[in-house]
Amino acid sequence: MNSSFKDFFDCIDTIEISYEQMLAYAARGADNELLASGESIRDLLVLLANALDSLEFFTKMEIEKHEILSKEGFSDFFGIFYRDAQKAKFAVDMVLSSKTISSQFVDNLNASYHLRTLLTSLFLVNDAVQATIRDAGD
Repeated sequence: MNSSFKDFFDCIDTIEISYEQMLAYAARGADNELLASGESIRDLLVLLANALDSLEFFTKMEIEKHEILSKEGFSDFFGIFYRDAQKAKFAVDMVLSSKTISSQFVDNLNASYHLRTLLTSLFLVNDAVQATIRDAGD
């Protein structure tokens, strides 16, 4: 598999795992910024923010340049996908700018339209890219 695709799928995994851990943090009602694993919710959100930033690179620089993904439909949707990632990143950055990140704050971030839209798009893009790679034999 092309290394840019591997990095892309790793980025998707990071976003999905971060979201799952954010759900667990919010459900615990914790206000000490510690995840059940002992890691910091703030550190997790930084990882998420970095993964969201990486989507710009993959959607604008690498993935769209790939021959099988430049066909009609993909490039148009990647533009939407990138804007969804930007909006989600802005929401994460807002939470990170807070002095304290409570479970309620993370719960509201989880419920935000921007993050939910991105996750739905993420699943769609993940499936479409994998199917296209599989069909092309890449």
